Order: sequence, then C-alpha cells, then structure tokens
Amino acid sequence: MSRPKKIDRRDLAPFVAAGLTEDVPLERVEEELPPAPVAPTDPRLDELEYVPGTRIPLPKFLVQDIESEVWVPSSGRVQRGARVILMPETLEAIKAGWICLRCLEPQDEAFPFRCTSPPEMGCDYRISDRQLRDVALEYEGEVELGPTPIERSE
Repeated sequence: MSRPKKIDRRDLAPFVAAGLTEDVPLERVEEELPPAPVAPTDPRLDELEYVPGTRIPLPKFLVQDIESEVWVPSSGRVQRGARVILMPETLEAIKAGWICLRCLEPQDEAFPFRCTSPPEMGCDYRISDRQLRDVALEYEGEVELGPTPIERSE
C-alpha cells in the first residue's frame, strides 16, 4: 500500500497552510487546540448579522469537540471528531439554499447547481440536488448527527 501524497503548503491559502497538521504528532495537536467553544447562551450568538448587501444571515455555529473520535482520511492528516451545532437562522438559510451545507459559504442565488464559493475553497458540492436530502440525513434540528451512511438511512 502506497502512502498518500503529501500536501504542498505552497498550494494552500496562507491561513490554511499555517493550520495544517500533517506530520504533527497527535499530542502536539491536542496541546494547541483552541479553547472550548462559547456556550449557546452567549449573547454574541443571538445577534443576527447579514452578508453585506443581502438578507442572507452570516453563518453562525458552535462546534463540540468529540474527544473519543480520531480519524485519518486518505490525506494522512490526523483529525479529531467534531459536532456542528447551527444557529436556527443559519439552518433555515441552508434549507433555503442560500448557504452551502459543506463549506457554509453564502451563495449568489438559492440552490445553485454547484457551490459558488471562491475556487480556493475547493468546494464543488452540488447544492441543487443534494443539499435538502443531506440536511435531512445529517441533522436533527440544528445538531449534526455525525457521519451517516446513506445505505442505513434509505
């Protein structure tokens, strides 16, 4: 079995390259993790803000660290599990097709065929034919359920 190709940091945006954990020991990654997310009662999350010039809410969410979950995708980068908790306005905008479920980027139109995020985001999610199905499979209310095999849910 061949090793996955290493990621060339020069191909990444500067902030993405700075956060790359490839070849970093898991212990060091855990030491450098940011503090726990703000509590859902934090008043900053209640302030509804919009994408400038639109009525699309800026995506707001919380992320819960799942310490018992560690996985290594084909890139070889060690990743910890996380559960995303969307604010109700963000979930409504996702269901209305104005925000991409995968990268959380606001869209230029509702339900475009593919995500219209900037090319450097690398998101080519097919919003028009997958997003509503995936929200139904992956979320219970505003809380992400985690990886859900499609075979189990059909």
